This record gives sequence, C-alpha cells and structure tokens, in this order.
Amino acid sequence: MDGNHKPKMATLLFLLTLALLLTLTARGHTQAPLKANAGPNQEDVGFDQLVQLAGGGSGGEGDLTFHWRQLHGPSMILSDPNLPNPRFTTPTLEQVLTPAERKAFTIVALSPDEKEVVLELTVTDSQGETAIDQVIVSMTSTATGGLSTVGVGTEVFLTGKEQEGYNWTVSEKPFDSGGGELTCPSQSDDPAECEASEIRTPVFIPDVPGVYVIEEINSGSVIRLVASLWSGERFDCRRCHNGKRRPDLVTPWLKTGHAGFFARGVDGRLSLPYDEECIRCHTIGHEKKADNGGFDDVQLLLGWRFPERLLPGNFRKAPPRLQNLANIQCESCHGPGSEHGGRKEAISVSLRSGVCQQCHAGAPYLNRDLNRGVEWENSKHSVLVENPAFRGECIPCHTAQGFVRRVKGKLLTRLDDPQPQTCAACHDPHSARNEHQLRIAGKIALPDGTRVEADVAAICYACHNSRRNPATLAASGRLAPHFGPQGEMLEGTGAFEVGNQRYDSSFHGSEAFVLPELRSAQSRSEKCVTCHMAPGPAEGEPGHHQVGGHSFNMHTPEPDDGSEEGEDEGEDESEEVQNVAICRQCHRGLAGFNRPAAADYDGDGVREGVQTEVDHLLDILAGAIADSLAGGIGDGLSGSFVEEEGRFIFKNSAGQEATPTDAQYKAAYNHHFVRNDGSHGIHNTAYALQLLQRSYRNLTGQDIPGAALR
Repeated sequence: MDGNHKPKMATLLFLLTLALLLTLTARGHTQAPLKANAGPNQEDVGFDQLVQLAGGGSGGEGDLTFHWRQLHGPSMILSDPNLPNPRFTTPTLEQVLTPAERKAFTIVALSPDEKEVVLELTVTDSQGETAIDQVIVSMTSTATGGLSTVGVGTEVFLTGKEQEGYNWTVSEKPFDSGGGELTCPSQSDDPAECEASEIRTPVFIPDVPGVYVIEEINSGSVIRLVASLWSGERFDCRRCHNGKRRPDLVTPWLKTGHAGFFARGVDGRLSLPYDEECIRCHTIGHEKKADNGGFDDVQLLLGWRFPERLLPGNFRKAPPRLQNLANIQCESCHGPGSEHGGRKEAISVSLRSGVCQQCHAGAPYLNRDLNRGVEWENSKHSVLVENPAFRGECIPCHTAQGFVRRVKGKLLTRLDDPQPQTCAACHDPHSARNEHQLRIAGKIALPDGTRVEADVAAICYACHNSRRNPATLAASGRLAPHFGPQGEMLEGTGAFEVGNQRYDSSFHGSEAFVLPELRSAQSRSEKCVTCHMAPGPAEGEPGHHQVGGHSFNMHTPEPDDGSEEGEDEGEDESEEVQNVAICRQCHRGLAGFNRPAAADYDGDGVREGVQTEVDHLLDILAGAIADSLAGGIGDGLSGSFVEEEGRFIFKNSAGQEATPTDAQYKAAYNHHFVRNDGSHGIHNTAYALQLLQRSYRNLTGQDIPGAALR
C-alpha cells in the first residue's frame, strides 16, 4: 500500500507546489510597480505665462489618482491640483520683487526660489500605495545677483519704485551696438499689447561690450550697466590686488572652499553627489542663452564632456581654457571683467544678498532645506531699518557696508545705498581665516570691558550689546541701554548691579553650555548660535524656514503685511511656532519657552512661567519708578519715564520733566536692559530676576511683597 501511494502523493504535492509557485509568480509579474511622472522640467517659460504640466502615472493596482502640491518658489494657483496635467500662470516679475527692490530703481536679483516653481506630484493607486515625482518650471535660466556688471547677451531685469507711470529710455550705449533695446519680461508678449518703456519692470539685453545708460525720465533715475565678456583666472586679478597696489584678496581667497569647488567635484573629492547640474554655480559665465565666453560656451567649443566617473585627475585632464573658467572665482561675485582694466566703475562691488543667493537659495542644492537665502529673508537681519541706516552712529551695525568697514577698523558716517545685514556682512567671501568664513570669531570685548570667548557667536556679540558701560554712566546723563543687549544678558554683565549681593547667571551663558548630542564632537560653547541657528521644522511642517537656521528666529515672526495696528485684527489665526526641539535636549518634555518657574518671583501668589514672572516683574518695577517720581504718596498720582533717542526722560505727576535720583535712574536702566533683551528672561533667568528684584529694593527700600527672592 505504501509503495503504491508514495509516488502518487509525491506527484500530487509537486503539482500543488508548482501551481502555487506559478500563481505567485504570475501575480508578481502582472502587477507592475507604481510610478509617478511629473513630466520634464520646463525652462525659460517666461513671467506671466500659461504653463501646462504633463504629469502621469503607471503601474499600481486599479485606478490611479493624482495630487499636485507646490514645494518652492513664488506662490501660484493650479487649475485643478487633482488632475495629472493641470495648468497655472507663472508670476509676473513684479510679484517676485523683494521689499527692498520695490523701493528702488535698480537691477533685480533673482534667486532660484524667485525664478523657479517646484511642484510635487503624488500618484496613489486603489490599494493606497503612493509614488512621488517632482518637476521644476523656471521663468528664466538667467543667473543674476543684481550686479551692474553683466555678461553680453544676458537678460538684465530692471525695476522702479511704485509711481503713476514710467518712461524708460536707453540714453547711452556703445557705438557698435546694433540692439540693446528694452523688452517686456514675458517671453511671448505681443509688442502691440506691451510697451516696455512704460511698464515698471522692463528687461534689457546688451549686445556688445561697453557702457549702457538706462534712464527713467519721470523720476530722473539712472541705471548704468557695463556689459563684458568673461575672463577667468587668466585675467589675473593679482596684478593689482597683490598687497602693494591694492589689498591682496586673491591669496586668502585661494584658501576658501569656493576656490577649488569644481575641481574637487569632478575629482570625486566631495562628500555629496556631484553631476553636471551642479556646475552652473561652480563655474563662471554658465549662461545657456548668452554667448559671452563663459564656461558653457567654451565647453561647447572644445567638446568637453562631464566625466562619467568622478576620479582624481579629471580636472587636470580638462582643457586649460576650461580650467580657466572653472571654480567659484572673483567674477562669480563681481561680474565679468573684460572691461575692467583697473577701472572701478567697470566692475561690481556689492554686498546685496542677491549676489550670494544666486546659488545659496534653493536649487541647485540637492536638499532644499539648505535654503539659507529664504531663511535669511525671514529674519530681521534682512530688513533695512531706514532711520538708523542713514544715521552716522548707527551705520556700523545697521548696514552691511558699515559693519564690514567697522571690522576693518574704519567707520562710515554716510551711505547712499545702505544694505541690511546681508550674507557678506557676516561672512567674508575672500577669507577662510575663521570658521564658516566669519568676519569675527573668538574673543570679543563687551562695552563694560568684559572679555568673552564667544567662538562663532562673536559676530553676534559685536552688535547685540547695550553700547554702554555702567561704570561710566551717571543719573545726570540719563543714557539708556541700546536695544538688543543680548550678549551682555547671556554673560550676566552690563547692567547696574545694585546692592552688595552677588549676582548669578544661568547655565545658558556658561562655557559648559554644549548640547548633549554635540559633546562628543566639540567641547566649546557656541553661545547664541547653539539655539538661534538650530535646525528648524522639516519641509511641510509649520515654521519651515521661518525658525532656526539663518532665520535666527526662535519663534515664527509676526506677519508684516503693511497694515496699520489693529487693522484686520484676528484674520491671521496661524499658531505661533516655537523652535523648542533644540531646548528639549536639556529640558525634557518642554512644551514652550515659558517653562514653569522655580518659585513665585513676582509675589502674586502663583508660580507661573519664567517669561510671565519676568514680565510681571517688569510691570512692578515700572510702576514703582513711576510712583517714586510722584513722591510715592500712594494717592493714585504717578510720574513716568520713557526712552527717546537713547536717553531717558523722567516726568513727575504734573507732567514736568524731573531730575532722577541715582536709584530711579539705575532702576530705569535695568528695567530697559531686561526688556530690550527680548527673551523675557530665557537668555539668563537668574540675572534678569535679580536685576529686577534688587532694583525694586534699591528704589523702595523693601523687597517685593510675597515674592520669592532670587
């Protein structure tokens, strides 16, 4: 029996196994993997133009659904984000102007995030599986930093202040110029419908080397351009910039990462992937639409191809004419130099953010979270405060030009074209002497003489201080601390330390303040940078690019829509984002900056958040100063104190200006010192609490009733 059935049983098992394998194999082969296709990138589509996307999908199970979302670039509206091939209209050139450009007659700088729209297509099948692809639509391929020295054949985007009407004209150009006329920024504008001379944002394309002068007649504004060809290293800037005739800027530049970036890339010496898409920023004159001797022109002429394999020696094998135009050179930031010849007016020297943002804002970086340009635009550093920017004593900190001169030991007292604190204000493109090419790093002296090892935060301390030394101040002078004494607050110094008690400082300002995750990699405190430049929320999360990094913000800034105070109040219901992720490395479970205080420091019977306690103490001290100015008689009368133009004005209950006592002046000074710090006690809780509580005691002769003393 066993002998008869064993072969049959084996055959049956074999057939069942084979059928199962065939079924599984068939299923595996009939179901193709789900793929999304956002379509090819579209270049030079123009401004204010209708664009048709060409998305699609394949594979997957059952019917496919589609959804588009915008990741980067100027905001625009899709006709239907749930279709595979929706349409949208690109923004006008006017819509992508920065706030500074809206206030000037100038050359427009266009960063990738201003001239490109990046869209993401998500394809979903009936089983919920998804696939994702991205497409880039660029309004123009022209790389422009807003320089007045431009390549021949390059689009130069112009703009004017908002006014009733415009009347642009090209009043001067080289004698051999056969073109050089103003056009409209849209690629397919009908000349009958657009008169370039009468719009706010015309475009100009120089056709030969030389000087071009463009005037806007109604305002009397003049924009002067110098069109040149690209020269490269053979131009040899060291002939003049050699330390004898001019400062030697070439030798220190050769030590920066910029100087050999392309060479390291093609030789395979970079930690990041490197391909031909990267080289636009790592060579000079790489402009597809212009023939002006740039890298792409010489590459085409010589037939050079990007190496298939990134190996040492690739750069050395490249033709010398191509090597001459490779890497990030002087002309990358100063514009093409064939017309320079030592003439200052024929080369650009600019601290505008657009110069750096040609590359440091979005593409071509593989990870757009490295978009330092957009982060910076969300910072207060990007905003020019016009009143201080035009006042001599304020220029060294409130303008990029003034700060650079100050670092060099010189002072500017007058400035015609002030720039806010741009990239090149803090970072020296010519020198790698300090980490991150910072202009200042290491030890720095605070106004009261305290010397601090601030490391990379020395650049912050240079301006974020009170500008005052309490040891030299008297009540008769009534000088107030300048806005922003964060450096001194963090270090626990710089205010009037009244009484004979010792003043404490919190851990944030100590040399041991190093994040736990970094202690194995570094043992130094980076002060302000540790928290204010910590990574922010990821893409798609609230606060992305608005907090952390080069925004320097710890919480999302209040929207600045230009409306008057109280206007449209309550319309913006977006919740503030606080970048507390970095704080949680030490403060486990922290929900927000206003963490619970250790005690009731304001004496109201409730232990509240640190920031709330400090704010209440500020109110209590301000009230005590006002009462003391009225004689402290407690009958409801009070005086007042305000700061105007850097000095306190004290008034009695009758509104008459009063001479402060020593205690009143010091209390007012410490009040504004803590208030102007802006952190509501977070930078240095112990120091802030002690300054306020002890100033109250020094003024009134008693402690704050019911308060736990620090």
